[in-house]
Amino acid sequence: MPPPQFNKIIDRVGFDETAVPRWQSVSLGSGFFARKSVDLQFGDGMTVTSQDPNIATITPDSTVPGRFEIEGRATGITFIDVFDPTSGNRFSKLLEVDVKGEKRVKIAYHFVDKTLVNQSQITGQVHGNLTVNIYEPQANVVFDMTRATPIMVTTTLRDIISELKQSTRRIIKHREWDDLISWGDKSADINVFFMEWDGRPNDAPSEALAQFDFDKGGFNIVCPDGMTAHQVERALAHEIGRFFGCFTTNSQQQKHQLMFRTFDYPDLAQFIRSGDYQSFDSRKLADSRNITKDCANLINPTL
Repeated sequence: MPPPQFNKIIDRVGFDETAVPRWQSVSLGSGFFARKSVDLQFGDGMTVTSQDPNIATITPDSTVPGRFEIEGRATGITFIDVFDPTSGNRFSKLLEVDVKGEKRVKIAYHFVDKTLVNQSQITGQVHGNLTVNIYEPQANVVFDMTRATPIMVTTTLRDIISELKQSTRRIIKHREWDDLISWGDKSADINVFFMEWDGRPNDAPSEALAQFDFDKGGFNIVCPDGMTAHQVERALAHEIGRFFGCFTTNSQQQKHQLMFRTFDYPDLAQFIRSGDYQSFDSRKLADSRNITKDCANLINPTL
């Protein structure tokens, strides 16, 4: 019989089967994600214990054979051991359990001029999904919306793209971009701007544009108005991961991970040449939103 192995039950619950040993995150507290369930394969009749029950406990699920519930008790890392009383074999550190404290991140949403098409979707569905469906269950990160409001600016998305198209690495000033982000919420960690396209319809960008502006107030993302709620959610989730320090990957073996994107470069990236400007076509991103152990620990390190 193969050795026992822990498996995830569903995606996006903070389980990384590519890590060695396999890895499960658990949120500290009394919320829904303070308890995670895993299945033990090839472990019938075996004893399952936590090396440090003060950090996390593991107990059998009385309703599903081979299923166990892990509960976080204190921030830290412990390991799950499995003992086979029939053979006397002990399988040490078969699963790493990472109990993470809560991390809160502030996001502000801005709808430039008449760009209000996405407002109801962003303030509701997309913002909620970033927390509940992606970051909280996997890294215990909660996003707080500081505001979602229309703003009036003197620049346009066409002006910003034209400026970036003509810039080089030797040009460090971006007046149009700087004018836009000056309207952001200085108290927010991340500012998102929705802008309508004022150029020719065929030239309208379908991608998000993002830049680190640490000297001007953090991380800023521009989404062209008209992106679907799904595209916006994927784009923001991916770029927020980059904001936290997670590396993008083109490996097909990681195509189900949040930070995966294809080798195909989007239109904007073909002519943006300066600094840390990053853009991508949200349609090129994988549908999955799984966060790896390494990425989760960059997002929210366990103290």
